[in-house]
Amino acid sequence: MPFRRLLTWMLVCGLVPTAARGEDAKTAELAWAKEVATDFLSAGLGGNYASAEALATAEFRKTLHESGPTSITFLLSSAAGGAESWSIGTEEIAPDKDEAVFRGAFRGKKGEATFSLRVVKEKDGGKWRVSFFAADAWKERGDKRGK
Repeated sequence: MPFRRLLTWMLVCGLVPTAARGEDAKTAELAWAKEVATDFLSAGLGGNYASAEALATAEFRKTLHESGPTSITFLLSSAAGGAESWSIGTEEIAPDKDEAVFRGAFRGKKGEATFSLRVVKEKDGGKWRVSFFAADAWKERGDKRGK
């Protein structure tokens, strides 16, 4: 019986560090993906569309260019038009740690426009790149004073 306890203890102790390392890796990957997402949003809000486009996957850039030469400009400027700030409300990484989604909102005098942004880890090179971006129409904020 003592041998079984020892074996069980060894298995449990051996699994805990592996799980912890897995969570650390997941947290690190999500943090790096978030940096790319925040750089993309900051570049868009600041009107630096060339920098925002440089953070996109080749496939996403191709889709945007097929829609017109200034699609990234239109996409980000219409989403961020009137925005004074943005924030990310939720973030999640896929179980295999190669895709992350960020949802948040632009805020400004017009009200609020929610957005969804996906970043993927490229197979070649392992860099995180924006693969999808969409923003909803602006919605006015309700007057909180009860008028």
